[in-house]
Amino acid sequence: MSDYIKEKGRANENELNALLERFKSDDAKMLCIYSNRFACTAYQQITDTAHLVEVRMFDAKGEFKAVRGNICGDFAWRYLSGQSDYMYSEIQYLDIDEKKTTSSDYVSIGGGHYEMPDKDYDRVEIKHYGEYDDNGIVTMTDYCIVRLLKKGELYNGL
Repeated sequence: MSDYIKEKGRANENELNALLERFKSDDAKMLCIYSNRFACTAYQQITDTAHLVEVRMFDAKGEFKAVRGNICGDFAWRYLSGQSDYMYSEIQYLDIDEKKTTSSDYVSIGGGHYEMPDKDYDRVEIKHYGEYDDNGIVTMTDYCIVRLLKKGELYNGL
């Protein structure tokens, strides 16, 4: 197990909320990918675990991720925090149709809908983790969401 992965395991639908409660912080946000929708919210209990495919709960200190390969299966989960041999951060812009998005229910340029904690978010910071193999070649091994950025909020002074 990589040094930045602090814990990992498997959980069924009934165990998932207890794990989220264990790893949450006061400023945690969640990205939930369901079979029929996307939602990014402040931390809350998941009520529709039957349709949940993936959840990422994140803050500046780390990320809890649980994912399953099919809707009936158990979740594989990990808690990631800390440093790796090779890592970098990037900013990605959210797909937002500015004319149609007027609340925390965002509308993408293609017409899809997704939920955000607030109407003013426009970017997301992603941290990529890598490890060097025996030949000194880096392989990207994982990534996590670090934070959401609002319009006008600076990233590394820019």
